[in-house]
Amino acid sequence: MHMRAECDVPTSSLDPHEASRTEHRPDDVAFRHSHWARTRARVRAQLRTAFPRGRRAGRFADCGQSAWVFRHAGDPGRFKVASDTCRDRWCRACQRDRGRVIARNLAPRLTDLEVRLVTLTLRHRDQALRHQVDRLYAHFRTLRRAPFWRDAVDGGVGFLEVKWNPGERRFHPHLHVLVVGRWISQKRLADDWRRVTGDSFVVDVRLVHDPADVAHYVVKYASKPGDAKLFRSPEALLHAMRALHGRRTCFTFGVCRGWQLTAQPDTDEWVLVGSLGCIRDRAADGDPEAFELLARLGESDVTHAHRPAAAGIPPPSSPTPERNY
Repeated sequence: MHMRAECDVPTSSLDPHEASRTEHRPDDVAFRHSHWARTRARVRAQLRTAFPRGRRAGRFADCGQSAWVFRHAGDPGRFKVASDTCRDRWCRACQRDRGRVIARNLAPRLTDLEVRLVTLTLRHRDQALRHQVDRLYAHFRTLRRAPFWRDAVDGGVGFLEVKWNPGERRFHPHLHVLVVGRWISQKRLADDWRRVTGDSFVVDVRLVHDPADVAHYVVKYASKPGDAKLFRSPEALLHAMRALHGRRTCFTFGVCRGWQLTAQPDTDEWVLVGSLGCIRDRAADGDPEAFELLARLGESDVTHAHRPAAAGIPPPSSPTPERNY
């Protein structure tokens, strides 16, 4: 499929009315966030409360603006939508994209290695979330110095997940760690974890059979800092936002330290089709090719990415926000 030439490359010859049809459109944001619009409104409200100063809530609200559509040069059936993105850890769309990038970078590195998924939990306590996460990370550092762990594990990638129990009104942070190494006795791990923590012994170890499993686990755990119940409780969500502010929720250690997990792929393999707004307008005017492309863009396998600073594409209206991992 090839859109007609007027939509291929944005030019400076458009008059103000025409330009307004393709830049900073509310439907660009709606396209990116339609799958979680109701939850997103709750997150935005709590971001305003948690961080009243600065532009974080504003960047979150504008995530998806100035959207442009690209086609893969080697696979014409693949598309991506690039836009101004907030990259906020509480933005489900940005975290989903981030999870896919990490999975794409991580899976090839682990293809020929023996990989296991280790889950470490803490016994429930009536403690502020920040203190629980501090304790969890400190205990994990201690565990990595234990002879049993050092004999079995060469390195890995860890992901923090926070669960909220509305009945108990308690947070339950735990770690999911993809580890590279050898066989791990779950009983021995449970015993060592109890020794390190003093009261916690619930752990899980499972072998990861292929890179597809790696991608599944990475996208699942890297895409969300908290479970669904957390997002349904405004009070708990606000507490979690403040507690996890500035906290790294994805980290590497051992032989995996230094891996560039969030490096973006080479942009040379993507060819500009046109702005999402332009394509929408042509579809509304009855253009069958534009209509078909919009249908394809609605499919789940379309990649979303931060809008690159490519020649001919207008710059973002605000500075690129820092990564919030």
